[in-house]
Amino acid sequence: MFEYSHLLLLLLMLPFIFIAFFVEIFLYRKRTQKIAGANKEMIIPYFTEGQKWIRNIFYTIGFIFIVLSVARPKWGIEEINQKIVGRDILVLIDVSVSMSVPDVFPTRLELVKRTLNKMLDSGVTDRIGIMVFTSETELLVPLTHDYSALSYFIDSIHPGMIGTGGTDISKGLVDAISFFDDSSVSDKMILLITDGEDLSKNKEENITKIKKSKIKVYTVGVGTTNGQPVPVRNEKGEIESYLRDRSGNPVVSKLDESFLKELSTISNGTYFRASTISDDFITFINTISAIKRTSKDNQQVRQIKDQYILFLGPALFFLCIGFLLDLGKLYKKEKRWVLSNIFNKTILIFSVLFVFNLQLISQENVKNNSLSNSIYKNGAFLGNHYFNKKDYSKALKEYARSINSFKQDNLAKLHFNIASVFEKMNDFENADKSYAKAIENTKNELILSDIYYNRGIINFKNKKIKESVSYFKESLKNNPTDEARYNYSIAKLFLNQENSENKDDDKEKSEDKSDKEQSDSKSDEQKKESENFDQLLKALEQKEKNDLKDVVDQNKEKSSLDRGVYW
Repeated sequence: MFEYSHLLLLLLMLPFIFIAFFVEIFLYRKRTQKIAGANKEMIIPYFTEGQKWIRNIFYTIGFIFIVLSVARPKWGIEEINQKIVGRDILVLIDVSVSMSVPDVFPTRLELVKRTLNKMLDSGVTDRIGIMVFTSETELLVPLTHDYSALSYFIDSIHPGMIGTGGTDISKGLVDAISFFDDSSVSDKMILLITDGEDLSKNKEENITKIKKSKIKVYTVGVGTTNGQPVPVRNEKGEIESYLRDRSGNPVVSKLDESFLKELSTISNGTYFRASTISDDFITFINTISAIKRTSKDNQQVRQIKDQYILFLGPALFFLCIGFLLDLGKLYKKEKRWVLSNIFNKTILIFSVLFVFNLQLISQENVKNNSLSNSIYKNGAFLGNHYFNKKDYSKALKEYARSINSFKQDNLAKLHFNIASVFEKMNDFENADKSYAKAIENTKNELILSDIYYNRGIINFKNKKIKESVSYFKESLKNNPTDEARYNYSIAKLFLNQENSENKDDDKEKSEDKSDKEQSDSKSDEQKKESENFDQLLKALEQKEKNDLKDVVDQNKEKSSLDRGVYW
């Protein structure tokens, strides 16, 4: 691949270069003919046109290699070491159901997620980790400078994602403190984000442990002191009802600032109240002067290796040979000599400046490697590398780190790849969500066809036949292919069978339900139908494995997209 592939358009100048060389040799031949006539070999010692032809060939080859070098060819993977200066910040986020209260816009937890993403985009240089808690705690992301991966996992946070109990803030803090090692705590801090409602049973014991740790805790309260009822939402995120206590009264969640201020005081931290997305929160993080920034260990950053030197070396070789052949000319006029030297010197100066510029660029890339999104554009390449090796966890991480580096169709392809990884990990729910994100970012019919096709496969395997039929239909609308049409027909057949069975069930319900023999017969039939469904599904998968290769081969000329991963 080439980083600056548009510079390859310079190769379109080759025809004009050839014409210029032909004109030069033609004029040279005309001048020598005018001066020496037919006896130019005798009059001009060592006269030959072949030398000029060879020189021009060397110049042309050198020009081609220069263009290829300037376009920055890259392949392979290299690791570079970089020393980072910053703090260690562990963000402890409350994910209890009370964080879904919409007393701040849009909800408490959504406000937190958007604010954290804005902080990551503000140019911080700290190592940041994410831990979520309710009555339990879970480390979501360890300390890292990979802000793209952090942003991806922040977006995946939702209320009630762990645990079923209430909020145990003090226990969550103790678990967060135990995450840090026993080394110096001067550059470490915990950023606690919650609505402050604590249901801890061992509060005093946990507070004692927090005091002894000497790690500063900075608390952020989210919500309002008046509060609102805790909503109960459906799968679409719509409010269906409200959480109620044993007496049937709605549970109202309010921001408890007193406990959060107490926690920040005993740990020598600071309290901040977040009610809107603003720059005040970022200022609050950056102005914590009590936490000093220290030099961290060298960080290994992976990137695609720059291979320009493989083309620059041959370029300089051919240009130098051409230059030496130019010096060996035996017939020159003064004006012609000056123009020729200007041409040769320009080439050499351009080559030297190019090498110097590349060195500066490489040094700058190393300096800002971990903070620049340009590196993470390679995440798609690295993700495919690990995907092909079936290391799906690493592939997912590499894909996630490059999300902020792509837009529109390329971003859709990246979400498509992420969904493919989730499929391999049998996480069909997240795979379907990633496909949905891919649809939001593209209008390309071929890409949409692939997305809907794979969503149809997922829903069919999960026995969601109606949704499967709908997705296969959308796939056909965007790009009619034999395999999509075939799967649509199979899914439609199963849907018709389901509808027919539902009608039979309605009829049976209207008959005498007390008839035990009929009930047993019906149970046996349903069991057999379920077994038949599984057998048909396995047969379909086996048939697809045997027939799909032939079908895809027939359609390669119609579509160049693969329904695996892109790039």
